Amino acid sequence: MDAKIMRKEDNSTVPLFEEGDFIFLNQTSNGAGVVGMLRDIYSLYKPNGDETLVSSVYGRKVSFYYLPNGETDKSKALYLISFKIRGREDWRDTLMSGVGYQDKSSEQIERDIITVVDREIQQAVRGK
Repeated sequence: MDAKIMRKEDNSTVPLFEEGDFIFLNQTSNGAGVVGMLRDIYSLYKPNGDETLVSSVYGRKVSFYYLPNGETDKSKALYLISFKIRGREDWRDTLMSGVGYQDKSSEQIERDIITVVDREIQQAVRGK
């Protein structure tokens, strides 16, 4: 992916595509699907359920983007959310890497992520 394409994040500008896995969603995607895909990817990278992580020593970054059906120009993708899977962390830590620390259960955080991603996709569909 082209690292010269930039996006705004908080008060700074960062590359649209950083390292890791990139998953492109469209208008038929939803937050529940994102949590399901992330859980599957988490299982692939942590197959033993322990601190053994298949991949880099520093973990794997999984980023989700919105790209309308039929659009092939990845530079038009809109960044939605990303997560970091690290060997020393569990599923709840992985979820919080995308939404920040929360004093909630994994299930509550999953529901929050579903709500956030659904809203982000709908805003992207509307062009906001």
